[in-house]
Amino acid sequence: MMEIVTLFDWNILAPMYIDMSEYTSVNGDTNLLHEKKRLLLVIHRIKTSNADIVTLQEVQKDQYEALQSELSDKYVSLGLASHQLSYWTNEWLKEGEKPQENGQVTFLRKGMFEVIEQEIIQTTDDGNRLQIAVLKYRADRMPCIILVNLHLESGMDDWKHVARKQQVAKIHKEVEKRLLKLSDLKPYPILVGDFNTFGDQLGMKEIRQSGYVDVAETLGKERPTFIVVTEDDYQVTLDHVVLRKADVDGGRVRVKAFEVPDLSSQQYNSVTHRAVIIDALSQRLQRKNLSFTEGLKTSDEALDIVSHILPSSANFTESDALKALRVGSDHLPLYVELELSHT
Repeated sequence: MMEIVTLFDWNILAPMYIDMSEYTSVNGDTNLLHEKKRLLLVIHRIKTSNADIVTLQEVQKDQYEALQSELSDKYVSLGLASHQLSYWTNEWLKEGEKPQENGQVTFLRKGMFEVIEQEIIQTTDDGNRLQIAVLKYRADRMPCIILVNLHLESGMDDWKHVARKQQVAKIHKEVEKRLLKLSDLKPYPILVGDFNTFGDQLGMKEIRQSGYVDVAETLGKERPTFIVVTEDDYQVTLDHVVLRKADVDGGRVRVKAFEVPDLSSQQYNSVTHRAVIIDALSQRLQRKNLSFTEGLKTSDEALDIVSHILPSSANFTESDALKALRVGSDHLPLYVELELSHT
């Protein structure tokens, strides 16, 4: 007998890392970087996914409060697992921006799981942290899940490849420790997030050598998940959902679905994009018992979002980066459906 579990994973792009001048230098539509509009799209897509488990990265503290509020009808949160405040800010923080707490957030469908254990673990000396939780179905129908929500060291310098390899090794030890402690429950390790590694880089090699396999590889459906807004030809797979290979090979886990938005789809043209924003805003206002017209009259935020629907320039570049930002981030979300055996 098998049990279905669905996961939705996404790096939602912390606003404090956006350099607007860098984006305008490639003639992009700056309206797509509008903070409140992007968060509206993120919330809309999470709700539309209807996943059992939602894992996010680069969630700023101010965004977390909004996410928690708007998702509270369906999900409970495991809290914000913030990196050390100085982590990444020297390298990636836009000029003049004040650092904010940001990190990983995990949301669980209400009433579905019992959280046996959760912990924030530091993976580097300079303050990279991850969120790990042991989840058990409340109905006691199946073994538990060891869920790791992570965002590994960013960048392609040699020392960063080494750092990610070391992070993966540390994560593997943490998972193995829990596998041993909970051996009677036969847990399923699931590692999700922005790994910042791909192909044959050291981080991915360490993942495979530690006995894990990428969900996308099991289906032969790998697709880019990160698109650099200033370099149209730079598209790579940085975001992964990773399972223990022995569980997959032994039939304990079956991957039923793996989806990443297809940027060639008409879903991401400018006309459809405007319709999605209006729909998402309408649903938000309905949750506040307001009609669309009432919302525009009483909510400065709603009016601000509507005023940023049209392109900021008539000559913006129609690129994959532009389409990615229409989804809500420079990263693309991953949706996965798994079948987990009861044995």
